[in-house]
Amino acid sequence: MKRKVVSAFLFIFAQAALSQAPIQNITLSFLTQQNAKPWNAQVRGKLVCGGQTMATLKCCSGDQKSDQWAVGSTHYRNMQMAQTLPQVALTGCTLELGMSAPSGSSWTVSPTATVVYGNGRQVPRTFDFVTLVSKGPYVSKSFGLDLYP
Repeated sequence: MKRKVVSAFLFIFAQAALSQAPIQNITLSFLTQQNAKPWNAQVRGKLVCGGQTMATLKCCSGDQKSDQWAVGSTHYRNMQMAQTLPQVALTGCTLELGMSAPSGSSWTVSPTATVVYGNGRQVPRTFDFVTLVSKGPYVSKSFGLDLYP
């Protein structure tokens, strides 16, 4: 009996410890469909929860080879977190995804936001395809984001 109680306690303790793991990083992946992303189109992302910016991304417009994203390809980028985030449900959040392309172009993409916790747990959220059209100025699309650990 004592062994069962100790085992149950250890199991509950382990589950509680796992549920308290902080967010290690937030990764955005981009599945390109139809229109390829031109190399000089700058991609930006911003995760806002409760009016606070939790993470940002600004990338992917400096290299003519690696920043040209072909149709059917998927590319991954880690967001910069404003601070270490404890493991909490990311509810009522908004993911803003956008681009600016000086040459004027369109890009059709399905983004996925994946929250990676310190215990290795990954929680992804994939969004429907959206087409961004930029003729120079920054354009964006916002997605509602609720993730539960």
